[in-house]
Amino acid sequence: MGQSQGGGTTWAAAQRQAERPVEGYLGAVAASPFTNVLSNIAQQNAGQVNARVAGIAQGLESVRENFTLSEWMTDAGIARIKLAIETQSCGGVGGQLFSPAEGIEFLKPGWNETESAKWWASISSNGGRPFVGPMLVVQGDEDGNAFESVTSAAVNRTCSMLPESKLQYSVYEGVTHSPIMYASHDQWTGWIADRFDGVQTEEGCKMETVQSRRGHTLKDQEWFIQYG
Repeated sequence: MGQSQGGGTTWAAAQRQAERPVEGYLGAVAASPFTNVLSNIAQQNAGQVNARVAGIAQGLESVRENFTLSEWMTDAGIARIKLAIETQSCGGVGGQLFSPAEGIEFLKPGWNETESAKWWASISSNGGRPFVGPMLVVQGDEDGNAFESVTSAAVNRTCSMLPESKLQYSVYEGVTHSPIMYASHDQWTGWIADRFDGVQTEEGCKMETVQSRRGHTLKDQEWFIQYG
């Protein structure tokens, strides 16, 4: 089970299971999963894009031969990455470091059209591939990180290719990225318990829209926690 990036990892594990099975596997739960990061990035604001691409570039530099940060990042972007590493910044601070600034560009134009970007997208995207079920996917329809339209596209590709696959997709109305874990809590805890109890799921893709009983209280909050 995983959420956000972890949801994408969970989905990838289910796909890997079709090629290299691991004994004892019972199924997968993917919550607000990243199925196609480039498609999600295309819908995000500039600050989110800058920070996310900076993180991807750091990882890519460690695994792809001949790739350097300068292929995607400007000098200002590279300087901010070094500062984030030096200060051991968390995600919140990193988001501030890469917030849009007048006259400063962190990403080079066309970074997402490079061969490195296409290669990365090809190995990191999920959906439309064989997987071992059962798999439960839960998604909020107001998610501003892993967008519902992108997740739904991955589900539809998978179900079109594998109509008999055991995939259950639940979209929760009025729910955003992290709150999906609370909104769908009863569903995924019960689903996991059934797997360990040996309850079998029916074949075929099943999709539903769920109206949260807690409503607006599950949306992102406009507050912060201060600890001294």
